[in-house]
Amino acid sequence: MIDIIEFLYTSDIVHRDIRPQNLMLDYHEEHIKLIDFDFVITYAGYELLTFYVEALVNG
Repeated sequence: MIDIIEFLYTSDIVHRDIRPQNLMLDYHEEHIKLIDFDFVITYAGYELLTFYVEALVNG
């Protein structure tokens, strides 16, 4: 799971919906897969902060 989050972080991706329902266990490969990227946003530095501040201000 940490590998998934690290990959998203280094790729400037915010999943915004990590929860048990969006995790799948691949028994054959013996690892976890993250699914449901409907709410994904990408960011570059301050843009993420700007996004959240605007959301708070504008509702």
